[in-house]
Amino acid sequence: MARLAGKVALISGAARGIGAAIARAFHQEGAHVVLTDIRDELGQTVAAEIGTRAEFHHLDVRLDADWQRVVEHVVQRHGGLDILVNNAGITGFDGPPVAQDPEHAELDAWRAVHATNLDGVFLGCKHAIRVMRRAGTGSIINMGSRSGVVEFLDGTGLLIGIDGLVPFWLTETGRLPPVAVGVDTNGDMGIVTAGADQGGIRIEADGVLVLLGLACQR
Repeated sequence: MARLAGKVALISGAARGIGAAIARAFHQEGAHVVLTDIRDELGQTVAAEIGTRAEFHHLDVRLDADWQRVVEHVVQRHGGLDILVNNAGITGFDGPPVAQDPEHAELDAWRAVHATNLDGVFLGCKHAIRVMRRAGTGSIINMGSRSGVVEFLDGTGLLIGIDGLVPFWLTETGRLPPVAVGVDTNGDMGIVTAGADQGGIRIEADGVLVLLGLACQR
């Protein structure tokens, strides 16, 4: 039996890598998946490959207006939102080399990482919780990384951005009804994504099984 049959799941950063793998896995379990990203062409391609019960919407997780637009559309079209996966995230090393250590980093570079990795999670939770609270049920999964708990001398902005998810998670789980709406934070164990220099290494999506289990809990 499909474990997510009849569920509506919104995944940010779903145009490639881990997000796309999550969308495919949830779809295989019966969910209607809403893929979102800032890479419109790539996201539309992935949604088309998944086929029925899949759609793509442009979403810049840093923008409150984008979250409001997409969530309202999902609720109006599908009657609610059952699962949110806050997957979108950046390292600060995605473009040209930019210092990320506290001695040499520029404030704009620091803020750029946090705008996606922390603001994006906050905004996603803000809009999803409102919808799920009215429905009385829902599951929110915030993607983190082991980089938030290990030494990474040149990536201070990344470390703080990811580590900040932990107190945010504790705050949200403490104030929400434990059975109705759940907020879980998952840290990957070094998954190579499409955004990294893969050097011929195949992307592994086995970690999606953990997320599937969290989504099925409610």
